[in-house]
Amino acid sequence: MRTLIAGAGDVGRFIAERLSQRGEVIILDNDEHALARAEEQLDALTLLGDATHRAVLRRAEVHRADVFVAVTRDDATNLAAAALAESLGADRTIARVDDPGFYDVESGIERKVLGADALVCASRLLGAELLRRIIETEARFVASFAGGEVQVAGVEVHDRSPLIGQPAASLRDKEGGMAFGVIRNGVLEAVAEIHAVEVGDILLSAGETKRVGRATWQINGLKPGRIVVVGGGQNGRQLAADLAELEFDVRLVDTERSVCERLARDLPRVSILHGDGTQLSFLQSERIEAAQAFVSVTRNDEINLMASLMARQLGVPAAFALAHRSGYAGVYDELGISGTTSSHEVLGRAVDWLLPGRRIVARHRVPGTNYEAAEFRLTGLIGERASLRARDLPVSVDSHRLGIVRGGDLVRDGAETFRRGDHVLIVGPSESLGRFETALDRLARERRG
Repeated sequence: MRTLIAGAGDVGRFIAERLSQRGEVIILDNDEHALARAEEQLDALTLLGDATHRAVLRRAEVHRADVFVAVTRDDATNLAAAALAESLGADRTIARVDDPGFYDVESGIERKVLGADALVCASRLLGAELLRRIIETEARFVASFAGGEVQVAGVEVHDRSPLIGQPAASLRDKEGGMAFGVIRNGVLEAVAEIHAVEVGDILLSAGETKRVGRATWQINGLKPGRIVVVGGGQNGRQLAADLAELEFDVRLVDTERSVCERLARDLPRVSILHGDGTQLSFLQSERIEAAQAFVSVTRNDEINLMASLMARQLGVPAAFALAHRSGYAGVYDELGISGTTSSHEVLGRAVDWLLPGRRIVARHRVPGTNYEAAEFRLTGLIGERASLRARDLPVSVDSHRLGIVRGGDLVRDGAETFRRGDHVLIVGPSESLGRFETALDRLARERRG
Protein backbone atom coordinates (compact mmCIF):
# COMPACT_ATOMS: atom_id res chain seq x y z
CA MET A 1 0.00 0.00 0.00
CA ARG A 2 1.31 3.46 -0.95
CA THR A 3 0.30 6.23 1.49
CA LEU A 4 0.75 10.00 1.25
CA ILE A 5 0.36 11.97 4.49
CA ALA A 6 -0.01 15.75 4.51
CA GLY A 7 1.28 17.02 7.84
CA ALA A 8 4.51 16.06 9.62
CA GLY A 9 3.34 17.01 13.11
CA ASP A 10 2.81 14.63 16.01
CA VAL A 11 -0.36 13.12 14.54
CA GLY A 12 1.09 12.78 11.05
CA ARG A 13 4.20 11.03 12.36
CA PHE A 14 2.11 8.72 14.55
CA ILE A 15 -0.08 7.64 11.62
CA ALA A 16 2.97 7.32 9.35
CA GLU A 17 4.62 4.96 11.83
CA ARG A 18 1.50 2.74 11.90
CA LEU A 19 1.07 2.68 8.14
CA SER A 20 4.77 2.22 7.31
CA GLN A 21 4.32 -1.40 8.37
CA ARG A 22 1.86 -1.83 5.49
CA GLY A 23 3.91 -0.31 2.67
CA GLU A 24 5.54 2.87 1.37
CA VAL A 25 4.80 6.14 3.20
CA ILE A 26 5.57 9.66 1.96
CA ILE A 27 5.07 12.68 4.26
CA LEU A 28 4.41 16.15 2.82
CA ASP A 29 4.91 19.39 4.74
CA ASN A 30 6.13 22.94 4.11
CA ASP A 31 8.06 22.96 7.42
CA GLU A 32 11.66 21.76 6.97
CA HIS A 33 12.18 21.18 10.69
CA ALA A 34 9.05 19.01 11.00
CA LEU A 35 10.20 16.92 8.03
CA ALA A 36 13.67 16.56 9.58
CA ARG A 37 12.10 15.14 12.76
CA ALA A 38 10.05 12.74 10.68
CA GLU A 39 13.15 11.55 8.81
CA GLU A 40 14.95 10.90 12.09
CA GLN A 41 12.10 8.94 13.65
CA LEU A 42 10.45 7.07 10.78
CA ASP A 43 11.04 4.72 7.90
CA ALA A 44 9.33 7.11 5.48
CA LEU A 45 10.14 9.40 2.57
CA THR A 46 9.57 13.16 2.92
CA LEU A 47 8.74 15.93 0.47
CA LEU A 48 8.93 19.67 1.18
CA GLY A 49 5.97 21.60 -0.16
CA ASP A 50 2.39 22.77 0.29
CA ALA A 51 -0.10 19.90 0.00
CA THR A 52 -2.73 22.31 -1.37
CA HIS A 53 -0.61 22.94 -4.48
CA ARG A 54 -1.25 20.67 -7.45
CA ALA A 55 2.40 20.81 -8.48
CA VAL A 56 3.51 19.44 -5.11
CA LEU A 57 0.96 16.62 -5.22
CA ARG A 58 1.99 15.72 -8.75
CA ARG A 59 5.64 15.67 -7.67
CA ALA A 60 4.61 13.20 -4.95
CA GLU A 61 2.88 11.10 -7.64
CA VAL A 62 -0.41 11.35 -5.84
CA HIS A 63 -2.13 9.47 -8.68
CA ARG A 64 -0.29 6.33 -7.48
CA ALA A 65 -1.45 6.70 -3.88
CA ASP A 66 -3.71 4.02 -2.43
CA VAL A 67 -4.59 6.48 0.32
CA PHE A 68 -4.03 10.18 0.99
CA VAL A 69 -4.39 11.39 4.61
CA ALA A 70 -4.42 15.11 5.47
CA VAL A 71 -3.77 15.77 9.18
CA THR A 72 -2.27 19.26 9.38
CA ARG A 73 -3.42 21.60 12.16
CA ASP A 74 -5.66 23.54 9.76
CA ASP A 75 -9.10 22.20 8.76
CA ALA A 76 -9.30 24.19 5.52
CA THR A 77 -5.87 22.98 4.42
CA ASN A 78 -6.86 19.37 5.07
CA LEU A 79 -10.11 19.70 3.12
CA ALA A 80 -8.44 21.40 0.15
CA ALA A 81 -5.56 18.92 0.06
CA ALA A 82 -7.87 15.89 0.20
CA ALA A 83 -10.14 17.27 -2.53
CA LEU A 84 -7.16 18.02 -4.79
CA ALA A 85 -5.64 14.60 -4.13
CA GLU A 86 -8.91 12.94 -5.11
CA SER A 87 -9.17 15.01 -8.30
CA LEU A 88 -5.59 14.04 -9.22
CA GLY A 89 -6.26 10.32 -8.89
CA ALA A 90 -5.62 9.23 -5.30
CA ASP A 91 -7.62 6.06 -4.69
CA ARG A 92 -8.88 7.03 -1.22
CA THR A 93 -8.69 10.36 0.64
CA ILE A 94 -9.15 11.13 4.34
CA ALA A 95 -9.10 14.59 5.96
CA ARG A 96 -8.96 15.64 9.59
CA VAL A 97 -11.55 18.37 10.32
CA ASP A 98 -11.67 19.19 14.01
CA ASP A 99 -14.46 21.79 14.16
CA PRO A 100 -17.68 19.88 15.04
CA GLY A 101 -19.71 22.80 13.67
CA PHE A 102 -18.66 21.79 10.16
CA TYR A 103 -20.48 18.45 10.29
CA ASP A 104 -24.08 17.61 9.41
CA VAL A 105 -23.88 14.39 11.45
CA GLU A 106 -23.22 13.78 15.15
CA SER A 107 -20.64 11.07 14.56
CA GLY A 108 -16.88 11.60 14.39
CA ILE A 109 -16.59 10.16 10.87
CA GLU A 110 -18.51 11.47 7.85
CA ARG A 111 -18.26 9.96 4.37
CA LYS A 112 -18.10 11.58 0.93
CA VAL A 113 -17.77 15.30 1.67
CA LEU A 114 -16.28 17.84 -0.78
CA GLY A 115 -14.32 15.23 -2.66
CA ALA A 116 -12.90 13.49 0.41
CA ASP A 117 -13.85 9.87 0.99
CA ALA A 118 -14.04 10.52 4.73
CA LEU A 119 -13.67 13.33 7.26
CA VAL A 120 -12.64 12.56 10.83
CA CYS A 121 -13.26 14.82 13.83
CA ALA A 122 -10.70 14.30 16.59
CA SER A 123 -12.72 16.03 19.34
CA ARG A 124 -15.78 13.86 18.71
CA LEU A 125 -13.73 10.67 18.54
CA LEU A 126 -11.89 11.66 21.73
CA GLY A 127 -15.21 12.41 23.41
CA ALA A 128 -16.52 8.96 22.46
CA GLU A 129 -13.37 7.26 23.73
CA LEU A 130 -13.37 9.10 27.08
CA LEU A 131 -17.07 8.41 27.47
CA ARG A 132 -16.37 4.73 26.74
CA ARG A 133 -13.84 4.70 29.58
CA ILE A 134 -16.35 6.28 31.96
CA ILE A 135 -18.97 3.68 30.97
CA GLU A 136 -16.38 0.98 31.58
CA THR A 137 -16.32 1.86 35.30
CA GLU A 138 -19.82 0.37 35.58
CA ALA A 139 -19.54 -2.48 33.04
CA ARG A 140 -17.77 -5.82 32.82
CA PHE A 141 -16.30 -4.65 29.51
CA VAL A 142 -16.79 -2.05 26.78
CA ALA A 143 -15.17 -2.70 23.39
CA SER A 144 -14.85 -0.26 20.46
CA PHE A 145 -15.69 -0.97 16.83
CA ALA A 146 -16.27 1.06 13.65
CA GLY A 147 -13.18 3.14 14.29
CA GLY A 148 -14.39 4.10 17.77
CA GLU A 149 -17.94 5.03 16.73
CA VAL A 150 -19.71 1.85 17.91
CA GLN A 151 -19.39 0.24 21.35
CA VAL A 152 -20.32 -3.21 22.60
CA ALA A 153 -20.81 -3.41 26.38
CA GLY A 154 -21.46 -6.26 28.76
CA VAL A 155 -23.04 -5.34 32.10
CA GLU A 156 -23.56 -7.81 34.94
CA VAL A 157 -26.97 -7.61 36.60
CA HIS A 158 -26.72 -6.81 40.33
CA ASP A 159 -29.25 -7.68 43.05
CA ARG A 160 -30.79 -4.17 43.02
CA SER A 161 -31.39 -4.07 39.28
CA PRO A 162 -34.93 -2.98 38.29
CA LEU A 163 -34.76 -5.55 35.46
CA ILE A 164 -34.75 -8.59 37.76
CA GLY A 165 -37.75 -10.75 36.90
CA GLN A 166 -38.43 -8.70 33.78
CA PRO A 167 -37.92 -9.82 30.15
CA ALA A 168 -34.52 -8.85 28.76
CA ALA A 169 -36.40 -7.10 25.94
CA SER A 170 -37.79 -4.60 28.47
CA LEU A 171 -34.47 -2.72 28.39
CA ARG A 172 -35.60 0.00 25.99
CA ASP A 173 -35.31 3.68 25.17
CA LYS A 174 -37.15 5.92 22.70
CA GLU A 175 -35.25 4.28 19.83
CA GLY A 176 -36.36 0.76 20.82
CA GLY A 177 -34.77 -2.25 22.46
CA MET A 178 -31.24 -1.86 23.83
CA ALA A 179 -30.36 -5.45 24.82
CA PHE A 180 -28.74 -7.46 22.02
CA GLY A 181 -28.03 -10.68 23.88
CA VAL A 182 -27.70 -12.22 27.34
CA ILE A 183 -24.90 -14.39 28.67
CA ARG A 184 -26.27 -16.70 31.37
CA ASN A 185 -24.11 -19.36 33.04
CA GLY A 186 -21.51 -18.86 30.33
CA VAL A 187 -23.96 -19.41 27.44
CA LEU A 188 -25.08 -16.72 24.98
CA GLU A 189 -28.86 -16.49 24.76
CA ALA A 190 -31.08 -14.47 22.43
CA VAL A 191 -32.93 -11.61 24.12
CA ALA A 192 -36.30 -13.16 23.19
CA GLU A 193 -35.38 -16.33 25.13
CA ILE A 194 -34.82 -14.52 28.45
CA HIS A 195 -38.28 -13.96 29.94
CA ALA A 196 -36.99 -13.11 33.43
CA VAL A 197 -33.61 -11.44 34.03
CA GLU A 198 -31.62 -12.92 36.91
CA VAL A 199 -28.80 -11.69 39.13
CA GLY A 200 -25.48 -12.53 37.46
CA ASP A 201 -26.80 -12.32 33.89
CA ILE A 202 -24.57 -10.32 31.56
CA LEU A 203 -26.66 -8.11 29.29
CA LEU A 204 -25.06 -7.09 26.01
CA SER A 205 -25.80 -3.74 24.42
CA ALA A 206 -24.32 -2.29 21.25
CA GLY A 207 -24.48 0.94 19.30
CA GLU A 208 -23.48 4.57 19.44
CA THR A 209 -21.52 5.43 22.59
CA LYS A 210 -24.16 7.53 24.35
CA ARG A 211 -26.86 4.92 23.77
CA VAL A 212 -24.64 2.21 25.24
CA GLY A 213 -24.05 4.53 28.20
CA ARG A 214 -27.79 4.88 28.78
CA ALA A 215 -28.20 1.11 28.69
CA THR A 216 -25.33 0.60 31.12
CA TRP A 217 -26.83 2.92 33.73
CA GLN A 218 -30.39 1.60 33.27
CA ILE A 219 -29.48 -2.06 33.72
CA ASN A 220 -28.64 -1.62 37.40
CA GLY A 221 -30.79 1.43 38.04
CA LEU A 222 -27.81 3.74 38.47
CA LYS A 223 -28.21 7.50 38.56
CA PRO A 224 -25.56 9.47 36.64
CA GLY A 225 -23.47 11.41 39.15
CA ARG A 226 -21.14 14.38 39.08
CA ILE A 227 -18.26 14.52 36.60
CA VAL A 228 -15.64 17.26 36.55
CA VAL A 229 -14.02 18.15 33.22
CA VAL A 230 -10.95 20.41 33.21
CA GLY A 231 -10.29 22.26 29.96
CA GLY A 232 -12.81 24.34 28.01
CA GLY A 233 -11.33 23.77 24.56
CA GLN A 234 -12.93 21.78 21.78
CA ASN A 235 -12.31 18.44 23.51
CA GLY A 236 -13.71 19.54 26.88
CA ARG A 237 -16.72 21.20 25.27
CA GLN A 238 -17.56 18.06 23.27
CA LEU A 239 -17.19 15.71 26.24
CA ALA A 240 -19.21 17.98 28.55
CA ALA A 241 -22.04 18.18 26.01
CA ASP A 242 -22.12 14.38 25.63
CA LEU A 243 -22.16 13.84 29.40
CA ALA A 244 -24.89 16.43 29.92
CA GLU A 245 -27.02 14.64 27.33
CA LEU A 246 -26.69 11.52 29.49
CA GLU A 247 -27.97 13.61 32.45
CA PHE A 248 -24.69 13.74 34.38
CA ASP A 249 -24.08 16.68 36.69
CA VAL A 250 -21.20 18.14 34.66
CA ARG A 251 -18.79 20.76 36.02
CA LEU A 252 -16.54 22.21 33.28
CA VAL A 253 -13.49 24.13 34.54
CA ASP A 254 -11.33 26.64 32.64
CA THR A 255 -8.81 29.29 33.68
CA GLU A 256 -9.91 31.87 31.08
CA ARG A 257 -12.90 34.00 32.04
CA SER A 258 -13.79 34.80 28.42
CA VAL A 259 -13.80 31.07 27.61
CA CYS A 260 -16.08 30.41 30.60
CA GLU A 261 -18.52 33.11 29.49
CA ARG A 262 -18.73 31.62 26.01
CA LEU A 263 -19.16 28.09 27.39
CA ALA A 264 -21.96 29.27 29.68
CA ARG A 265 -23.84 30.56 26.63
CA ASP A 266 -23.21 27.45 24.53
CA LEU A 267 -23.72 24.75 27.19
CA PRO A 268 -26.77 25.69 29.30
CA ARG A 269 -26.98 22.21 30.90
CA VAL A 270 -23.36 22.34 32.14
CA SER A 271 -22.09 24.17 35.24
CA ILE A 272 -19.16 26.34 34.12
CA LEU A 273 -16.47 27.06 36.73
CA HIS A 274 -13.78 29.72 36.38
CA GLY A 275 -10.72 28.34 38.14
CA ASP A 276 -7.50 26.34 38.06
CA GLY A 277 -7.94 22.56 37.95
CA THR A 278 -4.46 22.07 39.41
CA GLN A 279 -5.05 24.32 42.45
CA LEU A 280 -5.75 22.29 45.57
CA SER A 281 -7.81 24.98 47.31
CA PHE A 282 -10.05 25.38 44.25
CA LEU A 283 -10.65 21.63 43.94
CA GLN A 284 -11.45 21.37 47.65
CA SER A 285 -13.82 24.35 47.53
CA GLU A 286 -15.73 22.63 44.71
CA ARG A 287 -15.97 19.39 46.74
CA ILE A 288 -14.12 17.43 44.10
CA GLU A 289 -14.25 14.30 46.27
CA ALA A 290 -17.98 14.03 45.54
CA ALA A 291 -17.35 13.50 41.84
CA GLN A 292 -17.92 10.12 40.23
CA ALA A 293 -15.12 10.80 37.73
CA PHE A 294 -12.60 13.49 36.81
CA VAL A 295 -11.31 14.17 33.28
CA SER A 296 -8.55 16.62 32.33
CA VAL A 297 -8.40 17.53 28.63
CA THR A 298 -6.40 20.76 28.44
CA ARG A 299 -3.77 21.30 25.74
CA ASN A 300 -0.98 20.79 28.27
CA ASP A 301 0.12 17.25 29.20
CA GLU A 302 1.68 18.32 32.50
CA ILE A 303 -1.52 20.09 33.58
CA ASN A 304 -3.61 17.04 32.66
CA LEU A 305 -1.33 14.75 34.62
CA MET A 306 -1.15 17.01 37.68
CA ALA A 307 -4.89 17.69 37.79
CA SER A 308 -5.73 13.98 37.49
CA LEU A 309 -3.25 13.01 40.20
CA MET A 310 -4.66 15.63 42.57
CA ALA A 311 -8.20 14.39 41.90
CA ARG A 312 -7.15 10.85 42.81
CA GLN A 313 -5.42 12.09 45.95
CA LEU A 314 -8.63 13.89 46.99
CA GLY A 315 -10.62 10.68 46.65
CA VAL A 316 -12.18 10.71 43.17
CA PRO A 317 -12.57 7.00 42.24
CA ALA A 318 -11.80 7.37 38.52
CA ALA A 319 -9.53 9.95 36.87
CA PHE A 320 -8.86 10.21 33.14
CA ALA A 321 -6.53 12.41 31.13
CA LEU A 322 -5.75 13.46 27.58
CA ALA A 323 -2.14 12.84 26.49
CA HIS A 324 -0.92 14.86 23.52
CA ARG A 325 2.60 13.46 23.29
CA SER A 326 3.12 9.93 22.09
CA GLY A 327 4.24 7.61 24.88
CA TYR A 328 2.72 9.60 27.75
CA ALA A 329 -0.23 7.24 28.14
CA GLY A 330 1.97 4.54 29.69
CA VAL A 331 3.38 7.02 32.19
CA TYR A 332 -0.12 8.08 33.25
CA ASP A 333 -1.14 4.46 33.77
CA GLU A 334 1.89 3.75 35.97
CA LEU A 335 1.02 6.76 38.14
CA GLY A 336 -2.48 5.45 38.82
CA ILE A 337 -4.58 7.45 36.34
CA SER A 338 -7.50 5.19 35.37
CA GLY A 339 -7.13 5.69 31.64
CA THR A 340 -5.65 7.99 29.06
CA THR A 341 -6.20 8.59 25.40
CA SER A 342 -4.88 10.93 22.72
CA SER A 343 -5.83 12.35 19.35
CA HIS A 344 -3.02 10.22 17.90
CA GLU A 345 -4.71 7.03 19.05
CA VAL A 346 -8.28 7.88 18.05
CA LEU A 347 -7.30 9.26 14.65
CA GLY A 348 -5.01 6.30 14.01
CA ARG A 349 -7.82 3.89 14.87
CA ALA A 350 -10.25 5.75 12.58
CA VAL A 351 -7.79 5.75 9.67
CA ASP A 352 -7.12 2.02 10.16
CA TRP A 353 -10.84 1.35 10.05
CA LEU A 354 -11.29 3.37 6.85
CA LEU A 355 -8.55 1.51 4.97
CA PRO A 356 -8.87 -1.87 3.27
CA GLY A 357 -7.30 -4.75 5.12
CA ARG A 358 -7.89 -8.07 6.79
CA ARG A 359 -11.30 -9.74 6.97
CA ILE A 360 -11.51 -9.19 10.75
CA VAL A 361 -11.37 -5.48 11.51
CA ALA A 362 -11.37 -5.82 15.31
CA ARG A 363 -12.11 -8.46 17.92
CA HIS A 364 -12.46 -8.29 21.69
CA ARG A 365 -12.94 -11.08 24.24
CA VAL A 366 -15.87 -10.96 26.66
CA PRO A 367 -14.07 -11.32 30.04
CA GLY A 368 -14.74 -14.52 31.96
CA THR A 369 -16.33 -16.27 28.96
CA ASN A 370 -15.36 -18.10 25.80
CA TYR A 371 -17.07 -15.43 23.69
CA GLU A 372 -15.69 -12.67 21.53
CA ALA A 373 -17.21 -9.71 19.72
CA ALA A 374 -15.77 -9.20 16.25
CA GLU A 375 -16.27 -6.85 13.30
CA PHE A 376 -15.92 -8.43 9.84
CA ARG A 377 -15.39 -6.81 6.45
CA LEU A 378 -17.54 -8.14 3.63
CA THR A 379 -14.86 -7.54 0.99
CA GLY A 380 -15.40 -9.57 -2.18
CA LEU A 381 -19.00 -10.41 -1.32
CA ILE A 382 -20.77 -7.33 -2.66
CA GLY A 383 -20.21 -5.89 -6.13
CA GLU A 384 -21.96 -3.60 -8.56
CA ARG A 385 -24.19 -6.48 -9.64
CA ALA A 386 -23.87 -9.00 -6.82
CA SER A 387 -25.85 -8.36 -3.64
CA LEU A 388 -25.65 -10.04 -0.25
CA ARG A 389 -28.64 -10.70 1.98
CA ALA A 390 -28.47 -11.07 5.74
CA ARG A 391 -29.81 -14.61 5.53
CA ASP A 392 -26.89 -15.57 3.25
CA LEU A 393 -24.40 -15.02 6.06
CA PRO A 394 -23.06 -18.30 7.48
CA VAL A 395 -23.72 -17.38 11.14
CA SER A 396 -23.68 -20.47 13.37
CA VAL A 397 -26.45 -21.20 15.86
CA ASP A 398 -24.18 -20.46 18.84
CA SER A 399 -23.37 -16.94 17.61
CA HIS A 400 -25.45 -13.78 17.46
CA ARG A 401 -25.42 -11.01 14.81
CA LEU A 402 -25.50 -7.67 16.62
CA GLY A 403 -26.01 -5.65 13.46
CA ILE A 404 -24.50 -4.06 10.38
CA VAL A 405 -21.82 -1.38 10.72
CA ARG A 406 -22.69 1.16 8.03
CA GLY A 407 -20.88 4.47 7.74
CA GLY A 408 -19.95 4.52 11.42
CA ASP A 409 -23.45 3.60 12.65
CA LEU A 410 -24.85 0.28 13.85
CA VAL A 411 -27.90 -0.64 11.78
CA ARG A 412 -30.01 -3.35 13.35
CA ASP A 413 -33.60 -3.25 12.14
CA GLY A 414 -34.68 -3.55 8.53
CA ALA A 415 -31.16 -4.04 7.12
CA GLU A 416 -31.71 -7.29 5.33
CA THR A 417 -29.53 -6.47 2.30
CA PHE A 418 -25.92 -5.39 2.68
CA ARG A 419 -24.36 -2.48 0.80
CA ARG A 420 -20.80 -1.98 -0.38
CA GLY A 421 -18.63 -0.88 2.53
CA ASP A 422 -20.84 -2.53 5.17
CA HIS A 423 -19.28 -4.55 7.98
CA VAL A 424 -21.03 -7.11 10.17
CA LEU A 425 -20.73 -7.30 13.96
CA ILE A 426 -20.94 -10.77 15.56
CA VAL A 427 -20.71 -12.15 19.11
CA GLY A 428 -19.93 -15.82 19.48
CA PRO A 429 -17.44 -18.43 20.73
CA SER A 430 -13.88 -17.82 19.55
CA GLU A 431 -13.77 -20.99 17.43
CA SER A 432 -17.15 -20.12 15.87
CA LEU A 433 -15.87 -16.72 14.75
CA GLY A 434 -12.88 -18.41 13.13
CA ARG A 435 -15.22 -20.67 11.18
CA PHE A 436 -17.30 -17.63 10.18
CA GLU A 437 -14.21 -15.91 8.77
CA THR A 438 -13.31 -19.02 6.77
CA ALA A 439 -16.87 -19.31 5.46
CA LEU A 440 -16.87 -15.67 4.32
CA ASP A 441 -13.59 -16.21 2.44
CA ARG A 442 -15.02 -19.32 0.78
CA LEU A 443 -18.19 -17.45 -0.20
CA ALA A 444 -16.11 -14.61 -1.68
CA ARG A 445 -14.12 -17.10 -3.79
CA GLU A 446 -17.31 -18.71 -5.05
CA ARG A 447 -18.72 -15.34 -6.05
CA ARG A 448 -15.55 -14.44 -7.94
CA GLY A 449 -16.05 -17.44 -10.06
